[in-house]
Amino acid sequence: MYSPSKGTFILGAELISLGSGVLDQFDLKQVANPYMFELAEKTNQTVQLGVLFHYEVMYIDQIKTSKFLNVIVHTGTPFPVNLSAGGKVLVAHLPQEKSKDFLRHAKLKANTRKTVVDRAAFRKVLQKVKLDGYSLDDEEFAWGIRCIAVPIFNQRGQNIASLGITGHTSEITDEKFPIFTKDTIEVANQISLALLECVNLIVVEGLTKARTGYEGGKEDEMGWCDSCGHHSSPGEWED
Repeated sequence: MYSPSKGTFILGAELISLGSGVLDQFDLKQVANPYMFELAEKTNQTVQLGVLFHYEVMYIDQIKTSKFLNVIVHTGTPFPVNLSAGGKVLVAHLPQEKSKDFLRHAKLKANTRKTVVDRAAFRKVLQKVKLDGYSLDDEEFAWGIRCIAVPIFNQRGQNIASLGITGHTSEITDEKFPIFTKDTIEVANQISLALLECVNLIVVEGLTKARTGYEGGKEDEMGWCDSCGHHSSPGEWED
């Protein structure tokens, strides 16, 4: 479907519905991981992939640099969203009613005197995060630690994960902050695009199977999606 207002082709409702289960068919970490390595190499900082877990945030993947961070949350460990740049990004992009419900149940913890625990004040922080398009943890989790996080979107424009970098305040300085933020946004956009490409591949496969009854061929005849490892026959792309 062509969108004159955007000047681009967009997925119609039927195609989006067909691809809506795509996240069940591949691992988000598998798609994001190579891009995370690129960001870690470019910034020389620890890179984290976060998601909401119940009423907290949790890192599901983490690329650590050779630099030693004495305070860091381990992968798979949920912790309060107000202590995390990624947590703020994820809650800030929730639909309004879900955001209200989340904040009613979420536990806001104070780790340092910079941590925002007042719920009214935290809502204002989230409003700014959504407006800015990124979030900052400026020694709110621990003294001497600064984090930057941005959203990753799926094919519906929903924020499904956060991508962030973590490092010492001596390295993520005010001068370097704009550069690091730009780098993180660029990589997050690349991941979002890779997710969309995976959806497109599975949508095409679904349409082809519905039209031709194709059920797959031999393994050595299959084509593989570079991002998620999903496979389809090269013939599926032909009219």
